[in-house]
Amino acid sequence: MKNIHFVHGLHNDGFNICDRIAIASAWMNNPDWSVFLWCPQEPTGEQWDKLKAKVPVRVMLVDNFKTWNGKVVHNYQHRADLIRHAVLYAMGGVYADTDTITLAPFPREWLEHDAVLGREFCGEGTIGLCNAVMYSRMHGQFQWKWLQEWQKFDGTGWNEFSVQYPWKLHQENPGLCKAVDFEMLGFIHCESGKYWKPNYSLDGCVIAHLWRSYHTPRMNSLTEEIINKKENVYCEHASKYL
Repeated sequence: MKNIHFVHGLHNDGFNICDRIAIASAWMNNPDWSVFLWCPQEPTGEQWDKLKAKVPVRVMLVDNFKTWNGKVVHNYQHRADLIRHAVLYAMGGVYADTDTITLAPFPREWLEHDAVLGREFCGEGTIGLCNAVMYSRMHGQFQWKWLQEWQKFDGTGWNEFSVQYPWKLHQENPGLCKAVDFEMLGFIHCESGKYWKPNYSLDGCVIAHLWRSYHTPRMNSLTEEIINKKENVYCEHASKYL
């Protein structure tokens, strides 16, 4: 079950330096784990070539399907959701979005649970459990129950299946999934600006999620030169994985 999974290329957004760092940091902190990139076609370009020169990533080709149970799946994010849950159930391991950075080895404790997910919240209210980062046991019951709910997906909505439902499932099945704060996800979206400022600590965070949709222009503008200046929290950590 020592597998690390990423999904990429369902949307034509190229392979950039943050994608490279997401995958490199996961493997460099866990070199005895296997890395899989699930994508419709192998990426190309400078950042991909630099990643392959350092990381033994295995490209796993998967269809960029447009329908699910006869319903049109318009959003590529939903297609990526369906792929990640399927591969985690089939193979087990850790799934992470490509707008993440791994900061430490995966805790042995994760492997003792059926599933581990980070709690998504803003202020006092819990939004759900975020599927941007997950650990799952192979053929895990939490993923299986979650996949059964996905059978009802009609191609619409946003986070009902990806975030809200796993929280409901967690509450209905105490002990099946371990919910953690900060250890997965790091700064939650409403505090994600901290990644781009200096002097904030990520101590205790294993995998930090950057919430790309909030910071796309900044992330797309990054270069090795900018990262190596270490002028903010993300660049300080990312410089280790170039």
